[in-house]
Amino acid sequence: ICTDGSTYKGLNSGASLMFMEDDYMEREIWQTKGYYWTLHTSDNCIAELSAINKALRSIPIDQGTRIWTDSKSAMDAINSYDKNVHNLLRCQGRPYLIAIGKILKIRNEANTYTRISHVRSHTGFR
Repeated sequence: ICTDGSTYKGLNSGASLMFMEDDYMEREIWQTKGYYWTLHTSDNCIAELSAINKALRSIPIDQGTRIWTDSKSAMDAINSYDKNVHNLLRCQGRPYLIAIGKILKIRNEANTYTRISHVRSHTGFR
């Protein structure tokens, strides 16, 4: 699943996700290609976390997945969530981090493959 968040100064942020399959021409697990929505905030990290959260909750618990994001800050926040779970008062995107932490824990307990990977963005390359 590819995720992205976008923010323009003074405007609401947007978030999106798109499903991809290796053999998409032969079968479609999800009858939709992707989603997009608006958040009532102007914060790009929150938009990125929102997209990752929705991606994780858009597939069955037992369906392995890899999520691709261009947000290193969102990945860092998710990766440090377990270490800082008691120090989230000043954490940006706290509700999304808590939700992502919970679903990752459930997926881990179910021994489901879940990986969040970084992809470079705005490079001009495909």
